[in-house]
Amino acid sequence: MSPPSQSFYRTILQGDSTEPPRIPSAKAGLTGEAVLDEQTFRVIEVDELFAAVDHATTDIGSAVLYRSLTQPLTDADAVRDKQAAVREIEGNRNLKADLDALLHHAHKHEGDFYGLLFGRFLGMLGSPAHPLEIEGFGYATYIKGTRFMLELV
Repeated sequence: MSPPSQSFYRTILQGDSTEPPRIPSAKAGLTGEAVLDEQTFRVIEVDELFAAVDHATTDIGSAVLYRSLTQPLTDADAVRDKQAAVREIEGNRNLKADLDALLHHAHKHEGDFYGLLFGRFLGMLGSPAHPLEIEGFGYATYIKGTRFMLELV
């Protein structure tokens, strides 16, 4: 397998993000700029295709799948690298079992991590009106969010 190609996607979790990934996580490109322009996107019913094939375990997995459908790679080497990675997972039961366990854990605690990344701490006087508003100074959120990451490695 060749070394990984450079990323041709914009990272879903950006440093300037203010909330966890949402679906849709990407949109079709402008005419002439991408593989799928807006008209093609509507004609081939990408949203309906996504709804039919999305079996991702995590929110970020769904966001990555959606981005892959709306902004397909144009670099043949990158596509081959993705296909080789899928074949490797299919052919290695232990690797697949380990990934399934990791994704199950990630699904259970993904919200804790997003709380750490995107939470707004209200101090002692605030009352949360949104799931990402956190009463207090965030100590419990810090413990949960960092524990999630530490348990993944």
